[in-house]
Amino acid sequence: MQLEKVVEILKSGGVVALPTETVYGLISFYGIEGSWKKIYELKGRDFQKPLALFIRDRDEMRKWVKFSLPAWILARNFWPGPLTLVLKIKEGIHFPWETAGFRIPDHPVPLKVLEKISPLWSTSANPSGKKSATTAREVSGYFPQGVDMIISQGEELVKGIPSTVVEVGENGVRIVREGLIKVEEVKKVLKIYKILFVCEENRERSVWAQNIFSKMLPSLKILSAGISSTARYKVNEKDMEWADLIITMEERQKNILINRFPSSHRKVFSLREIAGLGDIEDPCISGNWEGVRKKLLKSLKILKEELEIASCNRL
Repeated sequence: MQLEKVVEILKSGGVVALPTETVYGLISFYGIEGSWKKIYELKGRDFQKPLALFIRDRDEMRKWVKFSLPAWILARNFWPGPLTLVLKIKEGIHFPWETAGFRIPDHPVPLKVLEKISPLWSTSANPSGKKSATTAREVSGYFPQGVDMIISQGEELVKGIPSTVVEVGENGVRIVREGLIKVEEVKKVLKIYKILFVCEENRERSVWAQNIFSKMLPSLKILSAGISSTARYKVNEKDMEWADLIITMEERQKNILINRFPSSHRKVFSLREIAGLGDIEDPCISGNWEGVRKKLLKSLKILKEELEIASCNRL
């Protein structure tokens, strides 16, 4: 693959066809105004049907959407991979549609392109209503003109089954299309019955969180622990395996847990990530006991809302 040539074409507003782990795709560069229109013209696609965006990493999405806990959980479990997440665009953001699909493909060709240029408009390489192309030859047959480059390298990795499309919104989680990832796999990672709250010493913050959240959602099993060697109760591998969701009071503690228990990295989050209110600082250090409790309570209310969205699914 002539990577620099691909980047040059995309930066000039062109369209490239390339293999993914699902089917062949058409891509153009988001950074070129109106580049998405070329894809619509090629496919004869209805403008009311949004394109997806290939992205380099999860953090890249923050400029367009609020990444809710269910979306985080799905992305942690299935990206890179054949999952397209449909999310609502933030108010005030200039975007062609109210929602957009996002995906990090699990194929070396698009991943190498994304390292150089991102994000990329994407859709399957076929005229609307036709079967998705799975080889470079099929793409060439569909589009004898209009596609500036067709990449054949890596076509042997194309499985011929589209991505699973999941919409996450205020009213819950909905499967738009079942693809390589089965509905049961999506359901499994969204089932949250056991939560572990973690702080430093397991004396104030994680214990408060356990007590408060047990009253908010009494149907859940909730424990707390600390990461310090002097913690009242120190978190261990069995605790990490037991929990469906592990929530730390600080971002730093999340990183420590992921380094200490790498096999559990998909289910470790900080309250800062979920609620967006910053770390729940140690009141023994800050001295702001009332302020910490208020922030914790507000963060836990947001967590409760996020978990209710995850459980209110239409799968």
